[in-house]
Amino acid sequence: LKVIGNSNANVEAIGFEKSNTSKTVDGITYQVYSHTDAPTAKLWVQQNLIVSTSIAQGFVMNGENAYDYSGRSVSSAGDVNGDGLDDLIVGAYKADPVGKSKAGKSYVVFGKTNATAINLSDIASNSGTGGFVINGENRDDQSGISVSSAGDVNGDGLDDLIVGAWLASPTSNNGRAGKSYIVFGKTNATAINLSDIASNSGTGGFV
Repeated sequence: LKVIGNSNANVEAIGFEKSNTSKTVDGITYQVYSHTDAPTAKLWVQQNLIVSTSIAQGFVMNGENAYDYSGRSVSSAGDVNGDGLDDLIVGAYKADPVGKSKAGKSYVVFGKTNATAINLSDIASNSGTGGFVINGENRDDQSGISVSSAGDVNGDGLDDLIVGAWLASPTSNNGRAGKSYIVFGKTNATAINLSDIASNSGTGGFV
């Protein structure tokens, strides 16, 4: 089988291995690949094409700080940023956002096609476009003890999220009654503070 195409086009040749052989036919030079399970099967790929012979199996998400307990709750998040890839949400219910001990954090990790590790510290520091952090409202709330996709609650075409804070106190009269926060989907990596959601100081969701 011969594969030709534009320079730097991608070719997926899963199961094939590059050989030391090249062939030139009708002025076109090909790199020869052999299949690992069928050595007689040959794939001739035009030079200057980009060949992938393996597929990414997945990636790891490393927690931010000691004793955050990230991964205690994890869930598919739907397509939060509308790029066509499903995203993930990871809860770290004992994390300490902005000095609030055990207020908890949740991390939205945008879907991707490569196997590069994700460091939740990068998500929290907004050092890239790989996702965003959701910071708990008050100390000891333990937000992120439960996390889930909520579907498209507000009908804007982006999937939304729900974050539980089981030890939160909605008022001084019902201590530790708990709170749940709806966080609307969005396309940027700006941090979400659940204190803003709770105070209705923006349009990012509701409590």
